[in-house]
Amino acid sequence: MQGSLDPDNPRGRMADDLRAHLISSRPTLSEVLDLLGEPDVAKRGDPLSYNLGTWSGFRVDYDTLDVHFGSDGRVSEVWIVQH
Repeated sequence: MQGSLDPDNPRGRMADDLRAHLISSRPTLSEVLDLLGEPDVAKRGDPLSYNLGTWSGFRVDYDTLDVHFGSDGRVSEVWIVQH
């Protein structure tokens, strides 16, 4: 789904599970990239930002899964953001 601007992007249905998995397992950048691929919005910055489609609210604005890393190089926070 990399680069998909489809409002019904299937990642949207998985967002809560992805968030929980990333927070509990605290993977490294490399492990996140292996799992999710290259980010859609920003290339390898902090946060990595993945398009989720338009799943929240009134389904007008796009959502992203934003993955933040701590000073130890592992996932520290994961946010589902409505834009």
